[in-house]
Amino acid sequence: MLQQRRLEIVANNLAQVNTPGYKADVPVFRIEKTSKTVGQGSALGDDAVQQSAWKFTHINYKQGSFKKTNNPLDLALNGDGFFVLRSPGGLRYSRAGQFGLNRDGVMIANQGWPVLGVDNGEIRVPNASSQNSGIFINQTGQVYSNGEVVGQVQIIDFPKPYALEKQGFSSFSTVV
Repeated sequence: MLQQRRLEIVANNLAQVNTPGYKADVPVFRIEKTSKTVGQGSALGDDAVQQSAWKFTHINYKQGSFKKTNNPLDLALNGDGFFVLRSPGGLRYSRAGQFGLNRDGVMIANQGWPVLGVDNGEIRVPNASSQNSGIFINQTGQVYSNGEVVGQVQIIDFPKPYALEKQGFSSFSTVV
């Protein structure tokens, strides 16, 4: 059963290998030694039996690779931190930086959730064209539209080890 669970986790990690911002799961087992009952044989003189048990699944937050795109709204985080998104279920945190604009000019993640700025509000890009021309985001996350700053992408980090829970769509929530 434990090997089957491990294979399921590995298969899911492989299926998500090209998903931006995906963080792999790593199965963690514990080995327990239990005393043998009277009458059991002894393997190589050992007086205990080792037994594996499921402990937990660790999320690997290691830096992913970078891929250049032609979308001026796509971002990548080099080092620690997460983008802050507003989902219907509350705040979500993601390292996936494939962003776009909705019809109201709000900067959104792939799942349609607004990307929050440093002021905790949505980042609105006025008069955005369908090709996102005139939009530029600098290395500090300031969003420019036609040469004017219209917002700054909020990046947040948490104490390590991260107390985050996967929520789907390459996003996380804080563990309460």
